[in-house]
Amino acid sequence: MPADLIAGMLRQLPPSGSTLKLLDLGGHCAGPFREKRQDLNIHRLAELPAGKSRYDAIVALDQPLAPRFLAAALRKLRPGGRLIIGWRHGEIDAGQQLELEAAGFVRILLETQGDSLLLRGERPLEAQEGQERNPGVSVEAAGHVAALRPGRYVHLLLRQTPERAPWATEPGEALRWQALTLDVPGERRLLAFSNLPQAVAFMQPAVLQGRLRDVNKVGKFPREAVNDWPFAPLLDPAPDVLERADTGLVDVDPAAAALPDE
Repeated sequence: MPADLIAGMLRQLPPSGSTLKLLDLGGHCAGPFREKRQDLNIHRLAELPAGKSRYDAIVALDQPLAPRFLAAALRKLRPGGRLIIGWRHGEIDAGQQLELEAAGFVRILLETQGDSLLLRGERPLEAQEGQERNPGVSVEAAGHVAALRPGRYVHLLLRQTPERAPWATEPGEALRWQALTLDVPGERRLLAFSNLPQAVAFMQPAVLQGRLRDVNKVGKFPREAVNDWPFAPLLDPAPDVLERADTGLVDVDPAAAALPDE
């Protein structure tokens, strides 16, 4: 393993007690890690184990970011534990962060180490996980905008008709935007996201799994536009919300969207 990659991976190990419980997936890291850290209780395994055991950190070399692997790794980490992957050859790609976010990791780091690439994701703390499992947003009497976290914009998943790239749209051509809604207990809500990566991370696996159809655009709106929508936003829900709620569509005004350079 390249020395700079070893050093980078060691720097990303989480804080721990007197001994850090580490799973070395594939067994490539144990030797060089033991030379640098005497407090590591290293388990060298060829694959993620079954059972209820959890680890402070999981490290792997040249491990692909397959959704099934990422989901299993998240389950094997204690809250606040970290998945640390070193690629001996690689470059930073926006899709890598989206894949880690979609699996549920937080505090994501992507950085190059010479010709190598280091990727880190952290399992949320228990309080954060509880918030993700209960993503409902209260609506106050002042209007839907009161339900949003601080920020200038909110993003919606849309069906655009006709489906065309911006450069192919004729001047003055009428576009219909229909935003995705969810029927949650007792009310109907607009599916909304606080930033674009969050929206894409939710949408991509849902489309691949066939849970979302005909969604072909993410729309960016100023937060002030929220009060003109017929339903309150459900902000940054967990992906499994689609398993528990029926989806629908509601018209929103394309003219209310933020310009691309805003």
